[in-house]
Amino acid sequence: MGRCNPCSLHCSYSCGPENDYCGAGSCDPAKSVPSTHPRQPHDVTDLLEVGHDWCTPDDSSCWPTKTAIQELEQELDPNEPRLGLQWTSYPQPQPAPVPTGSFNNQSFYGVGNTATGFKALYYYEDVDEMRCSCFKPSSNSAEWNNVSDMCKAALHQNEYRDWNPFIVVFPLNERHVASALSFAVRHRLCISTSGSGHEYNSRNSCPTGGILIRTILLKDKSFMPKWEEDPALAPSGAFKFGAGAVFSVMHAFSKQHNRVIASGWCSTVGMVGFHLGGGHGPFAPSMGLGVDNVLEIEVMQVSQDAHGQPVVHKKVASRRHNPQLFWAMRGGGGGVWGVILSMNIRAHAVPDGGLSHVLMIQNGIFCPDSSPFGYEWLRTMWSRFSAWTLMLNPKVSTQAAFFIDTSKYSTGGLCAVTWKFNFEYFYAGAEKEPNYRLFRDRLKSVLEVSAIEERNFKWAFDYVLSMPADKFQLAVGNPLPAPHPPSDDATGSQNSVFVSRQAIETKFAPTMMEVLDICVASLMDPDPTSPDVTGHRCGFHYLYTSLTGNLWSPQPGDTAISPDFRSAVMLWNAHTLSTQQYGHFVSHWPEQLFL
Repeated sequence: MGRCNPCSLHCSYSCGPENDYCGAGSCDPAKSVPSTHPRQPHDVTDLLEVGHDWCTPDDSSCWPTKTAIQELEQELDPNEPRLGLQWTSYPQPQPAPVPTGSFNNQSFYGVGNTATGFKALYYYEDVDEMRCSCFKPSSNSAEWNNVSDMCKAALHQNEYRDWNPFIVVFPLNERHVASALSFAVRHRLCISTSGSGHEYNSRNSCPTGGILIRTILLKDKSFMPKWEEDPALAPSGAFKFGAGAVFSVMHAFSKQHNRVIASGWCSTVGMVGFHLGGGHGPFAPSMGLGVDNVLEIEVMQVSQDAHGQPVVHKKVASRRHNPQLFWAMRGGGGGVWGVILSMNIRAHAVPDGGLSHVLMIQNGIFCPDSSPFGYEWLRTMWSRFSAWTLMLNPKVSTQAAFFIDTSKYSTGGLCAVTWKFNFEYFYAGAEKEPNYRLFRDRLKSVLEVSAIEERNFKWAFDYVLSMPADKFQLAVGNPLPAPHPPSDDATGSQNSVFVSRQAIETKFAPTMMEVLDICVASLMDPDPTSPDVTGHRCGFHYLYTSLTGNLWSPQPGDTAISPDFRSAVMLWNAHTLSTQQYGHFVSHWPEQLFL
């Protein structure tokens, strides 16, 4: 078995005599890199048919020994430097997310900040440590800089109790990914994969330990002025990024080529999860969702040969090659179909006039009377907000954040509960355009504000440079206070619903007030099932119109994304509501809201 030369995009990784050195590919065997043929796994015949028959530390017949782990480490070229994630300051783009409390805003709490970078492999020498939480609750997040290197290597958003990986690998290329997959199959390990780690539901975790393949170091990038497979799909060309790409790096690279890419709002979110999971963001109303921008995917998979034995191979998916897989992946999620190696995505021309950014802020209180900007003022404001939202066209994308501060309720009652509405939006064009002024002035009337902040960015990367380095931190600890396990009442995530155009028009404003009524009720009678330690269900609400439900937004139908995701006008994100509470509202709506 050799490593396929990248001269062929259709080259299967399992390029040996059994498949004529890549089958239909044109890989030159002379340029292949030899590697050890994987050993056969225990009881592998039934492995893929049984399903989640994962090995556990109690089963010595399959659980990896120290010798086996060391052999895997050698296959990963441990002496090769694993650099590129250390960050100094802007204008260098941040290469990875910053975890909460990290010194000097370093990714992974600085574990890779050495002359040679990360190790190829980390693992728990004591399995009992694997069963313990890495990031214990603390009022001083700086303490988390002192956890073990293994904990740092495995960190991700919202640690899920003791679902820690037994082994973490940092591959540099597809051969390393294949070695990790072969090892996992050989030992019947649960396989998880993670890029940046921005994942609220711990779907990159395994209950039995297993192996975590971190693709954050797959950072290759290139620009293609013409997308040869179908130029009409990408008239401004295409970019190819390795699976470790995050938006800050992608925006910096696209700026070099006088282009922009469709991304999310958070600059350190990874490409793969965003583009394959749906992908809403500041450019979606005009450029499409993340799934709409994917042109080609390279993925490493495990399948079976004619004898029922596992085979690790690379597959290319596009509209022309493996089209059914391509359809399923665009909406099926980042790690569902295998380990993503790279993706080609559409490049877009920078909008004429650049990207105009508007920020408006309004504040108020929860006084139940008719006080200015009090509770009753909110009732009329939400109606005005709904009308403004329904008029948006493809040039406008909002990220509105409604925060509630209950810290002084115990001493001051409802009139001491404050709210703050941070309303941020992008307009794809110049500030001099009539529609820009129309949307701005009407929103000023909605919020009854006078002072606003307006900025114009020629490039998306210029907007990235305006953000604090720690704006989008990874919350590495478990968000649920003991003894709460994840449940429908307290998921530990950020519950979200998509809101249809009809729902915005007829029911959103009164429903939002019902939600605030839940907040008030929980202040007076705390809810023991709330993920908030106070028992309150207040917190924050994000109201995104960064989808494709705006008037005249593109709505292609050739992806696996839900049609309701596609047509929704708003993504409503609320941290402390349960899905049952959402469901209560849904059952009273003429058109389903919870999608």
